[in-house]
Amino acid sequence: MAAKGNENWILPAIGGFLLFLILFGGSFLLHLFSYTPRVMMGTDGRNLMGADSAAMHGGVVEFLLEKSASLPPAYFSLPEREHMADVKNIFLSGKLAFSFLVIIFSFLFAGVVYFGGRKLPGQIGRIYLLGGAIGAIFSLSVLLFSLADFEKMFSLFHMPLFQAGTWEFPPDSMLIRLYPAEFFYWKAISIFISLFIIANLFIAEGVFLLRLGKAGGPGKARGKDSL
Repeated sequence: MAAKGNENWILPAIGGFLLFLILFGGSFLLHLFSYTPRVMMGTDGRNLMGADSAAMHGGVVEFLLEKSASLPPAYFSLPEREHMADVKNIFLSGKLAFSFLVIIFSFLFAGVVYFGGRKLPGQIGRIYLLGGAIGAIFSLSVLLFSLADFEKMFSLFHMPLFQAGTWEFPPDSMLIRLYPAEFFYWKAISIFISLFIIANLFIAEGVFLLRLGKAGGPGKARGKDSL
């Protein structure tokens, strides 16, 4: 009986973890490019007003999306352009991984639906519950860490992705003026608040489906076994 109960959670555990990764990736992509640069002061003392800063931000976005080959050297130094090339490689790899996860999860979910039978609500409920629970715990942990010490969290995020010394720039560099620390702070807060909200919606739906599965639905009304 215990072994059978464990088996009922193996596939949902895999699906739940995949769902968490998809929710995290989706929340990240949702907020990635939603940004309006602030007015900046140029190196020559002139203000880089709306159109200029917005144009530079647009150039960065086009570069990340492979719509342009490089960033303009007139604005960005060589170390900045090299760092953004690393960012683009990570972004493109992340997009590919996200697409792969969606495909794998879709096949797994289709299999659960096809073979679920009377246990279908409970199986889907477990996937939603586990994926939502992981997402809620993860997002809340990162949010609290960010509020306590965002600079440390920011460093821990960059260390495994970039070589030391390639992602830190002086305050007067174009990247820092275009994307100041508060940009990353509020972007992180937005991403993980969105993830936390979405994860809790999946938890609620998962609990509802588990209760529906335990009730047995039409199968129980016919006197058959249920979850």
